[in-house]
Amino acid sequence: MAYYKMGKVNEAVPCFENAVSLSPNHEKAGFYLGLVNFMKGDYKKAEKSFEKVLAINPENNLSRAYYAFALHNSGNINKSGEQLEMLVDNEVKDPEVYSVLAKLYVKMQQPDKAINLIGKALSMQERAEYYTMRGDVYAVKKDFVQSVRDYDKAINLNPDLASAYYTRGMAKIELGYKEDACNDLNAAFKKGYVKAIGAIQKNCVNK
Repeated sequence: MAYYKMGKVNEAVPCFENAVSLSPNHEKAGFYLGLVNFMKGDYKKAEKSFEKVLAINPENNLSRAYYAFALHNSGNINKSGEQLEMLVDNEVKDPEVYSVLAKLYVKMQQPDKAINLIGKALSMQERAEYYTMRGDVYAVKKDFVQSVRDYDKAINLNPDLASAYYTRGMAKIELGYKEDACNDLNAAFKKGYVKAIGAIQKNCVNK
């Protein structure tokens, strides 16, 4: 778990594999083994882990959400859809499940469904990351006014969320608010969001 929390996915895999081999019915270890393989992009291995977790506990909706996502990413669209239908039929009470499903619907180019799901997540738990995610989806829809509103809420909840300053700055550029946009981009860079430097050079330096 320590490697996972540090973001060291490759190192985390053998640790969770060992935990599962010692205790095959350990639901939590099985879930995290699936999750780290998903994060690595090894979707087939992720599928197998989530299948085992769901055999242990069919009500593990977060595993089912990631299972649907892994199936979609590996090209098994029909089976992914079946898992999505099962989740829709369940009364899901975990906001993170809706967050994962929203990401999947974005990938499926269904932004309105994604926005609806993020709204459900936010109704259960207000998190800066959820507002940022919804702001990103509004940006995909070219609704930059609503996008900025969500980024505002994200920053109010977490003033140190550098990515929200960056995305808000990019949305403000689209709206023509150049000075405010450059302030946000500079704030993002100062908070460690290195990607912002390109946007600063393009939009804010000697302009």
